[in-house]
Amino acid sequence: MLQNLKNLLVNFFVENRISAEDAYVMLVNANKYVVEKLLENRDGFFVIKKAGYIEVFDEQKLSISIANASDEIKEPLTTGDITNIARTVVHKLQDTHKKLIDTATIRNIVLETLMQLGFEHVYANYKYYEKPQSSY
Repeated sequence: MLQNLKNLLVNFFVENRISAEDAYVMLVNANKYVVEKLLENRDGFFVIKKAGYIEVFDEQKLSISIANASDEIKEPLTTGDITNIARTVVHKLQDTHKKLIDTATIRNIVLETLMQLGFEHVYANYKYYEKPQSSY
């Protein structure tokens, strides 16, 4: 079945004289669109990982990542601070009205939130923090 879809796409691009470069962009956009449509009736957010796979957004992983970044610079945040940061990030993600979010977007929202809430030192470390592959 997948091979039939591939052949259909190749024929479409050839018949419509679409360049390989344009076809690639179209396929990337179509890929994201299809996945978003398949996820639109599911609860929560989904993360596009750097490796290309998708997983359910896990607020606990986010909290651990923030805690690790603060612990690393010997300025551990309180549980309340971590919860507040994580919840603020989740609210900002909700405000995007997207179901499918890439890790870079999540990271940027975390950094923005850390600065807005006055955690400059944690911000500086989180910016360069090498997280385990399964974290955000």
